[in-house]
Amino acid sequence: MEIHINVPYRDIQQQLVEAGENVVKRIYQARKDACLMAAGDVLQENGYLPNGTTYEAWNDKLYFSVDKGTNADLAHYFHEGMIYGPNIPIFEKDAEGNRTGKILRFFSPKGKPKTAIYPMRTQGVGKPAGVAHWTKAVEKGGPLYEELEQRITEILERR
Repeated sequence: MEIHINVPYRDIQQQLVEAGENVVKRIYQARKDACLMAAGDVLQENGYLPNGTTYEAWNDKLYFSVDKGTNADLAHYFHEGMIYGPNIPIFEKDAEGNRTGKILRFFSPKGKPKTAIYPMRTQGVGKPAGVAHWTKAVEKGGPLYEELEQRITEILERR
């Protein structure tokens, strides 16, 4: 599953035209791609994307991909914020070899199918686990919409 967003650059353009701003009437490929990429840049700069996230403009959408070195696309995992299991914990041990209770990492048995078992508990802006539903941040009414609107306005200004 790929995560993608529709960047509202045409809506922003229409609002600017109606407001009498000096913006381009036709959005050609280079400006369209710049508008799409602006959404990814705003998310990245504000700490909304998990480490290792890349994004690219394709057609009228911005597509996200996260590969943590496993050759697996983890964008869905990070976006939805689900932990998939079964997961077996590896505990820290003290000098006598007893478990301390601190979990060092998890591993999953090979050959067993993974299913969503519970939501991530560590999600939030700037956290390495990513941010649940980061794409909503640049939608109209989202916390980063105004910043995105400003960047798209700069891209669409007639020069």
